[in-house]
Amino acid sequence: MSLRQLGYVTSAIVVVILLLAPKISPLAHLDISIVTEVILFAICAMSVNLMFGYTGLPLFGTAAFFGLGCYGVSLSVTYMHAGFVESILVGIVLAFLGTLGISWFLVRRRGIYFGLLTIAFGQIFYFVAYRWSSVTGGEDGMTFARPHFKLGGINFAFHELSMYYLCLGVFFLALIAFWYLIRSPFGHTLVAIKQNEVRVRHLGLNSDRFVLVALLVAGVFAGLAGAL
Repeated sequence: MSLRQLGYVTSAIVVVILLLAPKISPLAHLDISIVTEVILFAICAMSVNLMFGYTGLPLFGTAAFFGLGCYGVSLSVTYMHAGFVESILVGIVLAFLGTLGISWFLVRRRGIYFGLLTIAFGQIFYFVAYRWSSVTGGEDGMTFARPHFKLGGINFAFHELSMYYLCLGVFFLALIAFWYLIRSPFGHTLVAIKQNEVRVRHLGLNSDRFVLVALLVAGVFAGLAGAL
């Protein structure tokens, strides 16, 4: 069996396990919500993989984008009574804007300087969320009921099982999008930046722009995971 065939078999086994997780998790004394969290962290890990694995830049502040997605949902549901879809979109947009806001300081930095700056901004977001307790709940966090999905005459409440399969479907879609992204000319350029950025610039490509787009995509992936 070749390595490619082995990869296909392994992927098929993982897909089957994920589809049957609600039946398997009780055997391991795990609540399905824990498996859901694992899937969401896997989506968030794609953002780190895009920046560190393919672009070669250590993204240590992913928790900030993840948290912005979380707070986008929490604040919109608590203070604006947003529905399920609306709150998810607010979380993604907030993560995107947060990433865009700090990107000006990051796109021209490389190596450990890029990583240290992401840590610094991550800590800034953390202290704002921690100290602004009147809005964010501070250390106690925020508690609210999961909003219903409303579309026309449809009013659907997501319970743990349906929420798991929703997150699993989003995970598969994110995985497919990531697969196409890294195999596109854009993805190949990111790999080239990691291997030899000077040569990329000599070819007439603005590597800073590619890093900016990669950073924004990473922020959206992490924000989506945090929002869900």
